[in-house]
Formats: sequence, structure tokens, C-alpha cells
Amino acid sequence: MKSHKDVFSVDGEGIIKALRPLDKEEEEWYILTVEAIDSRTPPNTAETMVSGQVVNVNEAPVFDATIYEAQIPSKSPYKFPIVKVQASDPDVGESSKLQYSLLEHCPLLDVEANTGQLYVLDVSGFGDGLFTLQVKATDELGLFTTTTVMIRVRESASDNFVVIPKKPMFKLKKMIPKK
Repeated sequence: MKSHKDVFSVDGEGIIKALRPLDKEEEEWYILTVEAIDSRTPPNTAETMVSGQVVNVNEAPVFDATIYEAQIPSKSPYKFPIVKVQASDPDVGESSKLQYSLLEHCPLLDVEANTGQLYVLDVSGFGDGLFTLQVKATDELGLFTTTTVMIRVRESASDNFVVIPKKPMFKLKKMIPKK
């Protein structure tokens, strides 16, 4: 082996082997120079170039955090955004294709499949307390990873408050009266 000696070796039979695991995302192509030397005196030599492409092995997504924490009032309205979990896929160009879901059904909240945004379904009867759940990010080939979300629900002292979400939950349309 005359090139990439730190990555590949060649044996007496001419079989080229990788010395360590290869990752397509690090380097996809290798151009190797291999030299053959016979046992004559003086020896005859020959060189050849071998090109090799590293094929991708699907890798599981990875969450940005192992635990996400949030706090919400017990009077939070339907579809109130709680926290957005975010995962990435080590496979090139695959992060936008992840699907998010809850590991187990939860009647209190749900997660937007394409974005990882958790939102309230109904926490009105939960009261003051803490609950945890697992969110799963799955790639196109079915590999997945999970993260823990810890949500503290704070009992509201009064019914006289308004929760203003960061983004509008609906759009108002201007109504034009019929003539």
C-alpha cells in the first residue's frame, strides 16, 4: 500500500482491508495506490490505482438534548405550544426527513410529526404536578432514538388570565356582507 496507509492495508494475496470503520459522511471516495513487488533479484514492481466508494450505513438520529424540560399553566388552551424537541440524522441530508411521535399515547399532549413541537391537548384536570414522557425521532428506514420530556403543570390560582401563544393559533378572515 503506497497511499492511505493509515486507513487501508493490503495482504500478500492482494486483498485490501480497511484498518478502521469508514464513514461516508467523512470521506466518500478513496483513490489508493497499490504496489506489487516480486521476489526476483532485482525485483520487478508494478503499481495500480484502485478507487473505492464508501457506501452509507444507516445511522440512528440523535436528539440535541437527552432531557427537555418545560412548565405550563393548568389552564393552557388546546394546541398551546410547550417545547420543541429537535433531532438530527448523521446521514447526509436526512435530518429534514425525521418523523416525531410519542413513545406511548398521552391524553394530555401530542407532538407535531414533522417539526417535533409538543403541544397541549387538555391538561385542565391534571392539577399541579410533574409528568414525564418519551418522544421518538424516526428516520426513513425505521431507525429511531428517544428523548425524555419533563413537564411541570402549575395550578392556576385564578380563571382570570389569558395565555398568549408566541404564534397565532388561527387567522381571522375579513367577512364581506352579502348584498
